[in-house]
Amino acid sequence: MSTRHRRPATVAALAAAVASPFVLPSIASADVIFVRANQILPTGLQNGTSWALAFKDLQAGLAAASAGDEIWIAQGTYKPTATTNRSISFALKNDVDLIGGFAGDELLKGQRDILAHPTILSGEIGTPAITDNSLHVLFGDGTISALTSVDGVVITRGAANGGGSDNSGGGVNMGNSRVFFTSCVFRDNVSNANGSAVFTGGAIAGRRPQFANCVFTGNAAKALSIQYIEAAALFNCTFVGNEGGFTCLNATSGQLLVANCIIAFNGTGSEFDQFALTNVPSTNFVHSFIQGWDNVAPTGNSMFAADPGLLDPDGDDDLFGTADDNLRLRGDAAAIDAGHNGFPFIDSPDVDDDGSTAEAYPFDIAGNPRRIDDQFVTDTPGGAVGPHADCGAFEFARPRTIFVDADAVGANNGSSWTNAYTLLQDAIQELNDPKFGGDGEIWVAEGTYKPSTTNNPASSFLPGNGIHLFGGFIGNGPGGNEVERSLRDWQAHPTVLSGELGTPGSAGNSRHVVLYSGPFTTDTVLDGFRITDGVAQSAGGPGGGIAILNDASPTIRNCVIANNTSTDGTGGAGIFLGGTDVGDAQIIQCAIVGNGGSVTGPGAGILVDAEGADIAHCVVAGNVGASSGNAAGVHFTTATSTPSLRNSILFSNVGGIVSGSAQQVRHVGTGTVQMSCCSIQGFTGTASGMTTTGCLAFASGQIVDGNGADDDFGTLDDDYRLTACSDLIDAGDTTALPLDAGDLDGDGSQSDALATDFSERLRRVDMPVPNSGLGSGAAIDIGLFEFQLADLPDADFNNDGAVDATDLAILLGAWLAVGGEHDLNGDCTVDASDLAILLGAWTD
Repeated sequence: MSTRHRRPATVAALAAAVASPFVLPSIASADVIFVRANQILPTGLQNGTSWALAFKDLQAGLAAASAGDEIWIAQGTYKPTATTNRSISFALKNDVDLIGGFAGDELLKGQRDILAHPTILSGEIGTPAITDNSLHVLFGDGTISALTSVDGVVITRGAANGGGSDNSGGGVNMGNSRVFFTSCVFRDNVSNANGSAVFTGGAIAGRRPQFANCVFTGNAAKALSIQYIEAAALFNCTFVGNEGGFTCLNATSGQLLVANCIIAFNGTGSEFDQFALTNVPSTNFVHSFIQGWDNVAPTGNSMFAADPGLLDPDGDDDLFGTADDNLRLRGDAAAIDAGHNGFPFIDSPDVDDDGSTAEAYPFDIAGNPRRIDDQFVTDTPGGAVGPHADCGAFEFARPRTIFVDADAVGANNGSSWTNAYTLLQDAIQELNDPKFGGDGEIWVAEGTYKPSTTNNPASSFLPGNGIHLFGGFIGNGPGGNEVERSLRDWQAHPTVLSGELGTPGSAGNSRHVVLYSGPFTTDTVLDGFRITDGVAQSAGGPGGGIAILNDASPTIRNCVIANNTSTDGTGGAGIFLGGTDVGDAQIIQCAIVGNGGSVTGPGAGILVDAEGADIAHCVVAGNVGASSGNAAGVHFTTATSTPSLRNSILFSNVGGIVSGSAQQVRHVGTGTVQMSCCSIQGFTGTASGMTTTGCLAFASGQIVDGNGADDDFGTLDDDYRLTACSDLIDAGDTTALPLDAGDLDGDGSQSDALATDFSERLRRVDMPVPNSGLGSGAAIDIGLFEFQLADLPDADFNNDGAVDATDLAILLGAWLAVGGEHDLNGDCTVDASDLAILLGAWTD
């Protein structure tokens, strides 16, 4: 065996040793063959020369391809055969690249989104049971001698449960094949012996398979088995949730390089369920996270046994290899910037369309740039100078973040909590700068911030398009220095934006504490703030707390807008949405409370003159001062638009019309307001000028204490949580849930539904009461808060540490009571089901 394959003593020596085997030659310009599963043309008109004339069957595309060609495969599911012949596979062809992840209209590979448009190669050819599926979904034999790429596909449901060589490699079975798999997912494959996802074998020099940016999950038996290979390499791969046998990664011969990978949560979680090595003369693990690692590899390779920091590797269903798994990194993940820069992998399929196949692969599996330097993390030493890659298939892409803390004493340049800006307007100005600003996040610590240091009522906070403002951090203090948004608590650590510039209560306050003047998108976010003491005046128009004007469409979320006023008949003391061509602004999970409008101005809480405004899961209460004919809570004056009000609570808004629901909400105009599943004081089945569905009357006792112990709306002791037997539990509208603008949960998507309530606990908890709202699936509550199972009482009623006869007597004494502290299952009746729970918790 050559010196090149002996175990190097250092990482530097290892990098030098493997450099030449993995530097790949340039590839000549290729012909492209197009395949898309939704092709409707007759077979005779399909020739694969364009998306319009694409082959429907991938096998037809493979048959038409010759060396040097690329096959572009659109989203959809492709099976090796329409029959039940398990021996038929997709056979790799020498020097023919398979490129998946297209929507079906792209002109360049760089336009793909492989996660949004999955190309699935499936062995599910028989019954839904996996046992009669294709023996191998993809097959490669010794003819694969030139570099051949497979990029951006999902390989799934292969079942290598036959005899001989058909007992290994359910997903991929190949021998002596020089194949480069990039940005692929191997999921839900099985085998009787080795390599449920991939089995490779052979001993011909130069036939070196490589895997980069790949995910192996939910495979049964050894997920990747490498046997009798002269050399193989794994770069930035993630192995999680693979079961069966005794190992996730198995190598029995040859040289194996594992660089910048994550191998965790496989089998029982032990070290030996992560990998097994037998007769491997030169095995090298470099800068990789392997659960249970005990330093058996050569010293100096910077291996990590710590939790790599995956967001949710088995998803909400607690099952690996399913659609809800989230293998991205958390904001505090140890795997961020932990890779070794000496092991880049090559862009052999030229995924960025720059004509070079000898440069480093530029993307992660999600299409984000690889090697993004994270401002929170000190790079793990290793490799070339410059940004370090993360470990695993996903590169963490933290938005540009600027820090604001009124108490910071560092350089005050916004670069960290220590060096935070002390004035919020400085951070906003930095991102608003047309030359150097742009999209980004501003994290603001607890404290009070004012839009001006002078007594100028025309001053406001002016966030620009694409700016995400997040409040509720501790900042540079004990328990602070947060590194991800989920660590903040805007209720415990209020961040106050105040218009109180001079003498308290004077007309010199800001006319708008926060002013959005468009055009803006709903990707412009204000989240986790208390906005107070604005005074709207005729000189600036309505909107003392927040004014949203001129096609501005921000998302205002998890905010309290309180104690703002308006004068001169302007109205909209809390929030105003209006102006020219206003877009689809969203007011989500906000409390608009205790605002005082002018006696001649409408909508002391919210005044809406907007095309597509969406108000959802809000509380509008205790707003006072609208004139006759106008609602004090939410007042719509739309003409041709269709704003919506959903899943919200409106009560104790006083002024204008002296009785009925029109004090709480009213529409005056020729447009249409869609109102669904709202709880409205005085509601009798209809609302003036609105289309109502699923709404109900608000009654006392449905929330804990709306104006708190001080009986004053808009103060810190207000409590809008639902009581245990509130009619508002499971009474909301699930058909149009707010989207996660700004990616609050950090899962990389803004198109999923907002997952948490105002207290950052799970939204959509289905309680054991009738689902009286609209829509299907898990029910949702009305208002800011979702009633949680954790809020239910336990069976130890007397708190003596035991569930015994005393507690039984207490339960029986409350028999058939409606709700209360003895209702153990939350169905609002103390009955046999609660008795069963108590007996189940009985202390011996």
